[in-house]
Amino acid sequence: LAKILDDNNSVEKVYKWHEDRNFGFINSLIYGLEELYFHPELFMDKRVELLTNREFLVFSPTRKSGLQVLPNEWINPESAEVDEKTLYELWLRPEMGHIAKLAEKNQVDTDRKNRMAQKRGFFNTQEERKSDRILKLKESVGLNRVAILLGRHTREYIKLQKQLNSKYQGKIEFVSDHIWSKCGYVERGMKISNNLLSVIQACETVHQLPNLGFEESQIQNRSIMISLDGYDVKAGLSAIYSNPNYIARTKPFTVSYSEKPVFAHTGLTDLEISNVVRNKNWFDVAKFCRTGENGNVEELSRKQVASEYGIKYIGDRLKKNV
Repeated sequence: LAKILDDNNSVEKVYKWHEDRNFGFINSLIYGLEELYFHPELFMDKRVELLTNREFLVFSPTRKSGLQVLPNEWINPESAEVDEKTLYELWLRPEMGHIAKLAEKNQVDTDRKNRMAQKRGFFNTQEERKSDRILKLKESVGLNRVAILLGRHTREYIKLQKQLNSKYQGKIEFVSDHIWSKCGYVERGMKISNNLLSVIQACETVHQLPNLGFEESQIQNRSIMISLDGYDVKAGLSAIYSNPNYIARTKPFTVSYSEKPVFAHTGLTDLEISNVVRNKNWFDVAKFCRTGENGNVEELSRKQVASEYGIKYIGDRLKKNV
């Protein structure tokens, strides 16, 4: 305990909290201490907050199991390394959407299914799809649409997006997910069909921009900007250790303790964060922001994000747990 909490006052607070509860959370506390070894940047008050929080302690196994989960789509399970070939294929993979699902149930005719598939470029080659994407991206880059914006879609998100765009006065335009397809960041129709593949394609597109023939001066401001409005340290840690493969619609940290969920909560933004922190290429171009106390947008340094939210790249840690 003293190794994680390097001042006597903090040690005493945590010890007293657990003593008052007859050390009923001692096993969870042990894992919580092990977990915090990987988060040495966390402020001391955040460590105390976590180690004296019932929900955080109870869901220690949830985060521990989350650390074992690799993305099904783009990581080689044997090495925990990014499978570049598979990721490239995913980057250009079209999605037929609900029409295909209806066709499987014989609720639409084959001709209609094929028309939809053709409209989405389903029969195009990879090179044809790549050319189509680059044409859209050229227009977007020309308008300085070189940053995608992730975050919980609330009024604050919309306000924050406007503030970011105003702050950079046209030098950068932050693109929200509802126009990713229009801007070339994902395949057409993707956003409404497959949230996970949409996230993968959008993030990989930001990473791929330097390889698509653009001048560095045009794309030097590219980024994956993540709004942390609505997050605290508990939600931040829940997000990075959540399942990167699907969305589980439950409220964070409020699942009955008699249940043993694999993951307490995976909302869409959690899904986005859990994928970004597992891919070094994506995390390297990730930036973070939030609405500040004065109501204006506040951009955060990596140190601030790790210190206040515990959010950091965890790919190296995944390798150790394979």
